[in-house]
Amino acid sequence: RDESTFILMAQSWVDGHLPYTQLWDLKPPVTFLYFALVIFTFGKSYFAIRLGGVLLVSCTSFFTYKIGRNIAPKKVAFWSALILIALQSLFGSVQGVMSEHISMAFFMMGIYFTFFAAQKPYPFLGGLFLGLTLMSKLNLAYAVLGVFLYVLWNASRKGSIWHTSVFLGKTSLGILLVILATALPYSLEGSFPIWWESIFEASIAYSKDNDPNVLKVLPYVLGVLLFIAIAFKQRWLNLQSPDIWILVFVTAGILFSFLQTGKANGHYLIQLYPALILLIGIVVYNTKEFLRANFKIGL
Repeated sequence: RDESTFILMAQSWVDGHLPYTQLWDLKPPVTFLYFALVIFTFGKSYFAIRLGGVLLVSCTSFFTYKIGRNIAPKKVAFWSALILIALQSLFGSVQGVMSEHISMAFFMMGIYFTFFAAQKPYPFLGGLFLGLTLMSKLNLAYAVLGVFLYVLWNASRKGSIWHTSVFLGKTSLGILLVILATALPYSLEGSFPIWWESIFEASIAYSKDNDPNVLKVLPYVLGVLLFIAIAFKQRWLNLQSPDIWILVFVTAGILFSFLQTGKANGHYLIQLYPALILLIGIVVYNTKEFLRANFKIGL
């Protein structure tokens, strides 16, 4: 259902009509841009749309692996990425190309280049990918904001607040440029209010008008938070590792967005999987090491 709506919005764009001007849907424009680029390049081809989805899933999993290699043994990163491919593509509604597939490919690239690039971080490039993330799935702003606040807080503890602020400023500039780039065509056509109302005001109105059923989402939220709390208490996750905390804040931000909407549909969980699967992989690995060291259990 969502995929067919995105195709209609994209076809209207290919026909020369900006999103929200002829047809309307409650998603930021980069989601429609993906479908529009596929239709413009390959014509009306489900095969091409789904093949693009394969590339999106592969991209998300690859950068999850790259992030995992910075904070965990190679086999943890590898198996986390492999499991992630299955979770993103094999079950129920996730077999269509969803906005979550598009946004998470950009999101994991953004997080990697901003915080995890091994040799040298690229905050501006990371910001561009995070901007594309927000313009394809706006609720991920909670995860981005949460990570930024944690990094600033951690820098204040270490006395490096100025350097970190400049670093995050470059990332924020990249985000802002992407957002402004999506507004530019509307400004040139004199329809800027349509852009603003459709992306931001409509999202706020949607969250207010749809009374969130928190009880439906609470088991997911409490279960994940309990898992993280136990993992920290048992030292299966390193309390002193900023990299681990970045994954935790990404997870917490996404869980908070679920509470805001009162929904956690199958395809919504695509947003939760990458960071959470890495955390689970690290916990499983450290648990095995603990058992091997203390009980001589060969696992």
